[in-house]
Amino acid sequence: MVPQAPASRVTGQPAGAGTALRSQAEPGNEWEWPPVTHSVTYPSCFNLR
Repeated sequence: MVPQAPASRVTGQPAGAGTALRSQAEPGNEWEWPPVTHSVTYPSCFNLR
């Protein structure tokens, strides 16, 4: 609950929705849970691929 509060603020989306999308997109992404690093890594991966 604690880490979800800032997540919703950074992503601008409900913490629950964000977690669900991440789980569906890349299962086992718990280590890359922080929205800050995830936000920066996601576009980089898409650009490289």
